[in-house]
Parts: sequence; C-alpha cells; structure tokens
Amino acid sequence: MFFFKIYNLLKKVLILLIFVGTNNFLSGNTGTGDFKKGLRAIRKEKFILARSHFINQLKNFPGHAPSAYKLAQLYSNPGMDFFNLDSAGFYFQKSLENYEEKKSHRYFKKQLILREDIEVYLTLIENAIDIAEYSAAKKQATISSYNNYLETRHFGIHRDEIMMLRNMLAFTIADSLNTVKIWEEFIEVYKGSSLIHSATQKLHQAAFNLACVTNTIADFEYFIYHYHQNNHTEEAWEKLYGLYASKSGPDPFREFITRYPNSPMIEKAEIELQKALKPYFEIQIDDFLEETEPFFKGFSIVSRTKKQGLMNEKGEIILPLIYDELGEFSEGLMPVRKENKFGYVTKKGRILLPHQYDEAGQFINGRAVVSLNGEYTLIDTTGKPLLEKGFEEMGEEVSELIPVVVNEKKGLINHKGEWKLSAVYEEIKFISGHRFMLNKEEKWGVVDSAGKILLPIKFNMLEESFSGNFKAQQKGKQGIINPVGKWIILPRYEELGNMSEGLLYFSDGKRFGFLDTLGNVVIPLKYDKAGSFHDGMCFVSLRNKWGIIEKSGRVIIPLYYEDISFCANGWLRVRKNKKWGYIDKKNKIKIPFSYEQAGDFNNNTAIVSRDKKYGLININGEIVSEILYDEITFLSKNLIRIHVNDKYGIIDTAGALIVPLEYELIGEYADGLMLVGREGKYGFINEKGDIVVPIEYDEADGFSDGAAWVKMGDKWFILKLK
Repeated sequence: MFFFKIYNLLKKVLILLIFVGTNNFLSGNTGTGDFKKGLRAIRKEKFILARSHFINQLKNFPGHAPSAYKLAQLYSNPGMDFFNLDSAGFYFQKSLENYEEKKSHRYFKKQLILREDIEVYLTLIENAIDIAEYSAAKKQATISSYNNYLETRHFGIHRDEIMMLRNMLAFTIADSLNTVKIWEEFIEVYKGSSLIHSATQKLHQAAFNLACVTNTIADFEYFIYHYHQNNHTEEAWEKLYGLYASKSGPDPFREFITRYPNSPMIEKAEIELQKALKPYFEIQIDDFLEETEPFFKGFSIVSRTKKQGLMNEKGEIILPLIYDELGEFSEGLMPVRKENKFGYVTKKGRILLPHQYDEAGQFINGRAVVSLNGEYTLIDTTGKPLLEKGFEEMGEEVSELIPVVVNEKKGLINHKGEWKLSAVYEEIKFISGHRFMLNKEEKWGVVDSAGKILLPIKFNMLEESFSGNFKAQQKGKQGIINPVGKWIILPRYEELGNMSEGLLYFSDGKRFGFLDTLGNVVIPLKYDKAGSFHDGMCFVSLRNKWGIIEKSGRVIIPLYYEDISFCANGWLRVRKNKKWGYIDKKNKIKIPFSYEQAGDFNNNTAIVSRDKKYGLININGEIVSEILYDEITFLSKNLIRIHVNDKYGIIDTAGALIVPLEYELIGEYADGLMLVGREGKYGFINEKGDIVVPIEYDEADGFSDGAAWVKMGDKWFILKLK
C-alpha cells in the first residue's frame, strides 16, 4: 500500500512538471512551433496530441532536446495509454545526448536552466520508470520478473526490496523441491543473501537424507568430506561406521582405521577390531586335569590320576573322571570300562547298562556284541541277550549278519542266532553286493548273504574285480571269473591288473601287455612294467625308462624318463638325468629339468628343491619364492609353511610373506587358525598372520571341531570358536 501511494504521488508530480518545466529547457537556435503546440496540448491534457507535436518537432529538428525530454516524460507515465518504458528510455537517452552536445553553446548557456534543475527532472523520470518496473515485477512475482528489474534498474530505489522478494521466492521454490542439486544452485546463485545460512542447513539435510537412502560407504564418505562439519556430520560418521561394522571379520575394521584415522569413531573401531580378532570364547576349567584329548563330535576325553571322563565344549563334565577306558558314541551310547568291567552310558552321562561285561562293542541297528564270562553274545539297548548261547568270538554286524567263532572255525549267524553259514571256515571277508569270501583249507570261494554258494571253494587266490567279477587263481595262473563261475578271461596269466577304462594289464612274468574285458589282447606283451589307464593314458616302462601310451597302444610320451607322474593342472612331472621338470601331454617341455625334487601343482604353485633347499615356482617356471628354505609344506590352498634354522613362517602362493620366520612351531591349518609356539609359549594366528589367541599358554592343542585345549600354569581352558 505504501508503494502504491508513492507511485500516485510521483505520477502527479510528473504531470505538473510537464506543465511547468518546459520553459526552462531550451535548445538554442531551433524552431519551436510544434514544441509550443505540444505544451499547450499538455495544459489541455490532450496527451496524444502533445506526443504528435513533440515527435514532429524532432522530425524537423532532430537535436531538439526539450521535445525528446517531454516525450520521455510522456512515455514513462503509467497513466498514459501509450505507456512504454522502452520508448521512454529511448527519448530520455536522446535528450541527454542533445543536452551534452549543446550545453556549451553561448545562447544555450544564457537561456538554459541550471544543470541541477535538469537532473531533478531526469531523476523524477528515472523514479517513474523505476516505479513502473517495480510494479510490473511484483505483479508477475516470478524469479524472472524480479531478475529483469534487478538487471535494468541498477540504481533503482526498490532494488533491496525486489532482491529480498526474489531471494525469498527462490528459497521457497528450492524448499519445495528440496534436492541437493537445487540447494547447491541456490547457494551458488544467491551468495550474498541473508538466506544462505538457512539454505546451507537445508542442503546438509537433503544431502544427509540422500546418503541415508542410498546407504553406501561412498555416499556417506562424500557427505562427510564435501560438506565438512555440520549438524549431521556425527550421525553420518556413525552411519558410515555401521556399514563397515555390518561386515564379518576383522578386515572391515582394519580398513576403516586405515582409511579414516581422524574419525570420531576410530576408538570404537579399534575396540571392535580387537574383538573381531578374538573369534573365540575362553572357558576356564576349575577341575584339575592332567591330560586332555582333541574334541571329537563335541566331546573331549579328559583324565586325572589315570582315570578318564568326558567333557563337552562348554566345559561341562558329562562323565565323571572315574573310568579306565572310554569308547566312542554310536547310536547315542558309549561303551565305558570301570574296574575291568564294561557298561554303557548316554550322551548325558546316564548309565544305561551297568558295568558287567568283559568286553563291549558299539551298537549297530540297536544291537551290540558283548563278552560275559568268557562268551560272546548279542544284546539290545536294554541289556537283554538276543542269543540262546554264546560264542568263542564275535565280530561286528554287517548286512545283518554276524561272524562268529566256534572251535576256532568261523561262521555267520543272524541277530536271532540262526545259522546262515556253518562255522567251518578259516576266514570270512565281507565284500560288495552283500557277499562273502570264504577260506577253507587254503582255498577260496564266494557265498551270498543267504549262504548260497556263488563260487565253489577251490581257488588259490580270489579278489574282487570289475562289474561284480573276480580275479581268481587256479593252478598258479590268474584269470577273471564271473559270479556264476564262468571264466571271462581264462586262467593262463602270471599276473593280472585291475580293470580301468575297459583295459587291464596282463603279464607272463617277464613282460606286460593289455587285455580288454573279453580277454582279447589289445596291446601285446612288450613292457617291463605297466600301470592302469587314467583319462585314456597309462604309464609303462621299458629298460627302466618310463613313458605313456594311449589305449590303442600308441606311444604319446616317449619312454626315456626315469620317473613320471600326473599333475593336478594336467601336466606331467618327469625326471630325466636325475633332474625333475614338467612337460605337457604332447611331450613339450613346460619347465626345464633343473630341480632335485619337484612337487605337484597346488593353486598353480609347486614346491621344488636344489642343493637340499626348497622354494616355489609358478606354472610359468618363474621362481616366486627363493630356493633357500629347509622345508616347505602346503597348509591350505594358499598358505605355505616355511622352515629355516628352526624358525617357521608363512608365505602365500605368490611368495608374499604373511608370517615372518619368528615361530618355533606352526601347526596345521584348522578352523581358520594355526597353533604357533615361541619361547615355550603357545597361541594361535589366523590366515593373515594376526595373533588372535595371545601367545601366553604353556600347552595347547590345535583346534578340532571348533574347540581347542590350552593350559596356563595348572589351569586348563577351552577355547571355543564363536
């Protein structure tokens, strides 16, 4: 309302000036006919007519400054129908130019009003134009309209207000969109605004919200370092730390500490790193123990004063330390010996069957063999005898049949005591297909589980062969016979090998060849030694030189190597002139013969030796670990134990040192940890060489089933992996 009143007041002043101000603005030696007519028209408020007269005056006299000035006044008056700021500006500029050109003219100086009077008029025109543009900008109320005013009215009396309105409008728009990009643009464009502080807070909130939505390490890291300290920095650090902490193992904490050493979360990360590096619980055992055995299936046998008991991984005594001998659990029961008598206990330590047996076996199918008063019998889980009489000896049940001994002869019974095979044999062997090989008077035969004779007891030698058949010896010669007694390969050979990939070697006692499954000679007798086929290849030797043949008999690796074996990567490890090297299956040398020993490849790395020292090479033949160690042993696919001068360390398959040569002992790799010893103390390290169990114990066993025994002084502890 205030600005509207000012506007109307200026409008009236402008009209008054048009009436009274003209006579003080003369141009010199120019005609003034139209100019005077224009003045009269203004007095009569005929403004369109006045405009025409002033324009005509300028046409006739282009340098007539008063006419240009009057036109600028008329065009800048918002009350005129022909109101036009561009035209007002044009004539205003023209009047200034004409004034500058003629103000030095003598006649002009004499009759013209003072410059200060002219500037009053010009200021009023400027103010009128300013009010008009100010009103237009407020009416449109857009960023563009406000910017147009600010760009054209460099000295406008309303600049501060328009700038404030523009900034507030821009802030409102940015707040409605509320994106990181919008707030960054606002801050860049409106640097000097009083709203910058609020906009910066809004930017930080939007950026933090965005990082929370994406929830990535990269976005929280960008927020922290790009926006520096703000109200959300502490929370952003917590979120960033949480992403690292959500990962398993010590590596995330180690990375966080290395990457953000100045983080406010660094102390917490260091604490959690130590916890992560301690992947176990320590359980102190208050009971005095003398010896412990590794855990097996969740239990450990412990002893004191030569008496044994059973303890679980929680350190709880399951069986008191009163037994002379403990067996193994089978079907939930364990045979235990006390005062030379056996009984059975459950996994909870309850005595199921009293200590009354001289011997006791494991339960199988709910039955166990026990000895009582010098005889063996079969009992169930209640202790009830299942047989009417006992035997001199009994074996464990197989295929629901039990071998027994009567008068030093063996037979077979079922769990009811019914004879399936009379006790007349010197030996009974269980073989595949629920069959048994029998020996009687140094001859062998075969029966099935029903006691039916499959092969008569007449062979000097009998072994299982391919497809349910048997390798048998008759009259000193070997052949292959099927389960019904028909010879597949007649018994006429000194020696037969095992069938492999459809071929088996045969020998006349001097040379070796190969037969097929029907006994046909595929490769004649020509080699001194022969093995079995593998992937279509077989090792053979002649005159102490080894090579490889394929199934057709074609030689694919010439017979001139002193030793040969397959490698896991498909190569062959061979020795020539007492040096080892590697070739492929086409006899192409892959790694030259230059080593005293050469092992198989493991993860593309092999152990080799020279001058009784060991090192590592890769499949390119490159030495990845110098040949200087006394001993090298693979502990896992990527962990290799090294030994020099009574000190042990660990390297990887690339030869990189993981654990320095500083330990007197490094045990096997089990459950992700290795037992280490130094200066008479023991602890554990992980695969990165981190000490995860302090080297402070006097005794220690390796981890087994996720638990390990350690001892400090006279106290035992169980280390249980988390």
